[in-house]
Amino acid sequence: MAKRTNSSNIPAARFVTVVRDVHKRNGSIADVAAELGLKVGSVSTRMSNLRNHKPPVNLPHFTRGGGGGAKLDVDALNEILAE
Repeated sequence: MAKRTNSSNIPAARFVTVVRDVHKRNGSIADVAAELGLKVGSVSTRMSNLRNHKPPVNLPHFTRGGGGGAKLDVDALNEILAE
């Protein structure tokens, strides 16, 4: 297991390169985190910050994993509000 490090210690060019390479291999954010020795949350936050940078960095989007809890039934919720 790689030693965990602070995401600010990883140069932006290396971070973006790893994100690109993992995305090309159909990997996940967890794969990026493992390769860089970071927590998944740190990778997600840094990717979000780079996407929101002015001008934005056009990072690829990773597909989300399955699960994630119950889906919202918007019609049922609107019916409750209409009562």
